[in-house]
This record gives sequence, C-alpha cells and structure tokens, in this order.
Amino acid sequence: MGFCGDRLTLGVSPGSTDLDYALLDRDYTARFRTFRENLPLLRELLGPERPPLLLGSRGANVERAAREFDGWLASAYRRTPSPPGSGPCFRES
Repeated sequence: MGFCGDRLTLGVSPGSTDLDYALLDRDYTARFRTFRENLPLLRELLGPERPPLLLGSRGANVERAAREFDGWLASAYRRTPSPPGSGPCFRES
C-alpha cells in the first residue's frame, strides 16, 4: 500500500499568515490560486496509492475538504477551529 502503508497522512493548506509568505518572498494574495494550481501536481507526484490528504482550512473551505480531500484540519492560527457550524458542514458534504 503506497509509500508507508498507513503510517503517513499529509496536511496541506494555502496558509493563513502573510509573514510566512514574506519570509519566503512569495505573493500572499495569490496563495489560494497557487494552491489550486499546484494541488493536481502534488496528487500526480504522489500517484494513485497516495497517502491521505487533509485540507487545513476554515470557513467555506470546510465543505471543499469534505468533497475533495480525505479529511479536514482546523486552522492552527485561529483560537477557534472554525465558525460555528463548520463541523456539520463537513459531515453533510
């Protein structure tokens, strides 16, 4: 089974802090576009037996995590995981 059997899970996210992008001299305002463009490349590189991918996000992207990923990680940057009701959004999607 793939890379490491069931011992590897990858969390991916466009990021949430402009300081991270500034340190790497990257465009913070383009983070969602860049993430969308590069995600198919990551999936292709990992191949068909890829490890589970979890989307780190909050708000509207919680539903995207339920539809397009193997799971969801709440934002580590925020004090609360997501706006009220995000959990049910994930389960319903």
